Amino acid sequence: MKNYWLYFGCRIASILGGSLQNAIIPIVILEGTRSGGALGSVLGVQEVLLLLTSFIAGFIADKFNRKYIMIICDLINAALLGGYILLAQGDISYLFALIFIQNSVNKLFFAASATIFSQIVKSKDLLKRKSVMKTVIRIINISAPPIGIFLYTKLGLNFILTINLISFLVSGILEFFIRYKSHLTKQNKREKLNIIKEYKEPLVYIKDSNSSFKGLILFILSINFFFNPIVSVVFPFIITSYLKLPVIFLGYTMSSSAIGCIVGGGILARYTEKFELGGKFWKKMVVINFITFAGIPISLYIFSNNLLLCQLSIVSLFSIFGATNIIYVETLFVYFEIIIPHKIKGRAFSLIEIFGSILTPIGYFLVAGIIDKVNPFYLSLIACGLCFIFYSIVVVRRLDLKEIKINLEKAI
Repeated sequence: MKNYWLYFGCRIASILGGSLQNAIIPIVILEGTRSGGALGSVLGVQEVLLLLTSFIAGFIADKFNRKYIMIICDLINAALLGGYILLAQGDISYLFALIFIQNSVNKLFFAASATIFSQIVKSKDLLKRKSVMKTVIRIINISAPPIGIFLYTKLGLNFILTINLISFLVSGILEFFIRYKSHLTKQNKREKLNIIKEYKEPLVYIKDSNSSFKGLILFILSINFFFNPIVSVVFPFIITSYLKLPVIFLGYTMSSSAIGCIVGGGILARYTEKFELGGKFWKKMVVINFITFAGIPISLYIFSNNLLLCQLSIVSLFSIFGATNIIYVETLFVYFEIIIPHKIKGRAFSLIEIFGSILTPIGYFLVAGIIDKVNPFYLSLIACGLCFIFYSIVVVRRLDLKEIKINLEKAI
């Protein structure tokens, strides 16, 4: 029980500080460069680094002591933030470097922290303990963005970074006191790391999978490619630079989306059978998600002269977007979790993440190259339209409900 609360404390501390920092980064970059292209380029490079880190993060978590990985990652993050605060003096280029290194380090941290959880909590308590922690994390995801942006406008970037630095130190101290029996044996420590060989089996599994499985991976790829750059680059650019709305509106978008995810998760838990993967209601959620996505830039344009209506439309649409997104995405990944064999599940999910995100950096770089030259509203609508066309022509044709049901029956 003590181990759980130490783990709970370190995760909440690091997530709180990280959420405050992440909320303001787009604003800092847009204010510092006055260019949506710069934000897109930064996020594109970040995605490339995350893809590379994803490939090895799981192996590092399996081959080294996970508790020590977590502590080292927290100390590295704290040192990076301290160095920036003391030496960089607000230089935007150093901020880019900070973001790149931090996100790669965080990928390693999350790989270790996710796998250590089941080793410090009894199996019978896993679901209960995880649900408590997820509830608190969701509350942070809702409240942190507007709070972070408000504090940034009043007290500046270094204040937010200092809070995050303290959160990493607190997290590292709590992790130090976790009693953890390493999963490593003497034989494990002597084994040579052969990443390519270890990935061969899950790679063959995905290669030999049926049309529906591959269609779902293509769906993930298209959503990440078309939607992520719009949500992370174009929408912040429209709000802060193009329409020059109050920056707190960015906080509303993040919080509303988090609220929508909670609502969507509740609906999915209550009516699980209605949202079977590839079924009628699942496809309706996808279509509603696309329509809502297209409605966001339209509402921003229509109500930009009325802050109250603009605020209400943002909250409503991002809530619906978050709710519908969590319904079809969670259903999809639960399906993967059920049908993929346990012995290759971790590596298979790493490959799915890589395949699903491999084009995302290209999406960011494309947006970076044109956002300062074209109307960002048109860019948003074109991306949504192309994604829907890809979904209708490529993904829907590959999805076979009978095939999906057969796979589930075999696995269960």
